[in-house]
Amino acid sequence: MQKLFRLYDRYSQAVVAFILALYCLPLYFTLPLVRTLDGAWDRALNYCVSKDFVFGTDIIFAYGPLGYLSTRYGEFISPLQFVTYDVFVFTGFYYFFYRYLPPRKGWLYILFFGLLLMRAGNCSQVLFFLFTIYTTLFFLKDKISYFELIYCSLSGILLFFIKLNYGIISLALLLLVAAFLFVKDRKACIIYLTVSAIFFTVILFRVHIDVIHYIKYGLLLITNYEEALSLPVAAFQFPHIIAIALILLLLSVLIASAIKLRHAKTFGLHSVLSILLFCLSCFLFYKNGFTRADFWHWCDFFCIFPAFLVAAVVISGFAASVTGRLVAIIGIALSSYAIAYRDNSSELTWFGDDDIVFYESSISPIGYFSSMFTPPDASINPNFVFPPAKATLIGQQTMDILPFDNLQLIYNNQLNYLPRPSIQSAYCTTIDSLNGSWLASARRPQVLMLRNIDIDNRYSFWDESITKASIHLNYNYLDFMGRPEDTLAPMSYLILSSIPGSSRRPEFKPVKEITTAMNEMVRISFAETEAIYMQADIGYTTATSLSRFLSQAPALNITLYYDDGSSGTFRAIVPILRGPVLINKAVTNSMELKNFVSGNLRKNRNIVGFSFNPIATGFRPTVNVTFLKFTNY
Repeated sequence: MQKLFRLYDRYSQAVVAFILALYCLPLYFTLPLVRTLDGAWDRALNYCVSKDFVFGTDIIFAYGPLGYLSTRYGEFISPLQFVTYDVFVFTGFYYFFYRYLPPRKGWLYILFFGLLLMRAGNCSQVLFFLFTIYTTLFFLKDKISYFELIYCSLSGILLFFIKLNYGIISLALLLLVAAFLFVKDRKACIIYLTVSAIFFTVILFRVHIDVIHYIKYGLLLITNYEEALSLPVAAFQFPHIIAIALILLLLSVLIASAIKLRHAKTFGLHSVLSILLFCLSCFLFYKNGFTRADFWHWCDFFCIFPAFLVAAVVISGFAASVTGRLVAIIGIALSSYAIAYRDNSSELTWFGDDDIVFYESSISPIGYFSSMFTPPDASINPNFVFPPAKATLIGQQTMDILPFDNLQLIYNNQLNYLPRPSIQSAYCTTIDSLNGSWLASARRPQVLMLRNIDIDNRYSFWDESITKASIHLNYNYLDFMGRPEDTLAPMSYLILSSIPGSSRRPEFKPVKEITTAMNEMVRISFAETEAIYMQADIGYTTATSLSRFLSQAPALNITLYYDDGSSGTFRAIVPILRGPVLINKAVTNSMELKNFVSGNLRKNRNIVGFSFNPIATGFRPTVNVTFLKFTNY
């Protein structure tokens, strides 16, 4: 019996660390295919990896060539890559728990419940969380641990190839670590730089990436993305208030840590950097959750933040105190409540069957291991099956589908997918122009499937406006495909065929400039045969420009008035309106879209006026509008 107790004393920390590290693995080994906008880009990314597309030129996205390690979508990807990555993450958490797990039993339960939430979070956030831990440990410790130093380096480099918004920060911090090492320990600095350079080079030669353009165009996408989407949680609604409370809890821990270090006379530049690193990580988690658009982004924030808060308490040395444990418990409780909070209601809703299954899988890591040997169900009912005549018409020609539904190609065994560089709607003129140039080049797909689809109540034709102008110049209408009842509906597709030898790019010539006020109707009248576009210089007030670092930009509507007496109100996307968008003719259904592509725009309804209608304050009161003629339409 005494032997057993001695063995327990000797190995208990390792056993507990091992079990806790298992709870840091994702819920599932890989995820099933879903027929959503997100499912479409998940598949497109993996497909581009399998076809050796170059990220930054052939494909432009915020996720990189290792993005599948975060999305957990496994089609076209070897399972061994997921296993290798998960072992790396498991090792990082195991080491941290083994070396730094507080001895009090109460912390075991606190960590357990915190990790249950983290398992449902975004995998790239989990890796950035690990990177934050090991970078902070480097700044705080006098003695260099080579394992911690190398793990810091490897995780930071992996982040760069997985997702740019975290990766660009991690690379900058790795350079800062190298500068500190150069002063602190030259031998350690040489080892660190050597390992980092080798690892970066190995990945660089195994993937296909144009690093410069990956950064350049990826940052363009990121900076314009937030304005294009609608956040279901406005500032100071209930989940946002909980997020602020959690941030204040973290700041209280960091301030207390600074005071403690100052009293111990060990407060220096390294302490300042460790605190700033936690603040920076906190800001990135918050920004990803509360300036992005949909339930899961802010849910991810509440999944990752409890573990982040617990790590701050442990690393700062407050784990032994009652206050430290209380802060961690409050953080977990608030986050759990926020995750269960649905539909901006004032009450918690009952969990449905899907939720029960989801949270049951969180209780044990068995779901992760069982899903290794049970491929996810990929059976999804298609919108419609290609009729035999249409399938024969398309054949195995290279093709793209706009705006995003490449899953239609899977359902109908069309695997000769050749996407444009920005695989979904481009929210800025530069990226839109790249797509347009691609569709005017000799490399473009032979067939396009094109439809209007309402995304977040936007005026769908304005998405990828330059791209669609290029389609008109370089593709012919071939056929129509849709369910019989959908002849004019958004779910209907146009089938377009590339014009042999054509390489025309749209040209625009300014014809008129005006200044209008918000909520003021602008009447317009142009020739029936012309395609007139507009650029609207919509600006924010100084206060709003600053507040956009902490919350999403205010929403704006545009109302279009048609010559048949009707009107339509749509969400106006500021970066899209800064580029040219068609303003004198309506394109709201498949028939009007066909008319545009075929050069019969005169058959469409005229737009006789428009007005910008802010939903919230924050915009400059006047808007400069430039009208341009699509001269080679």
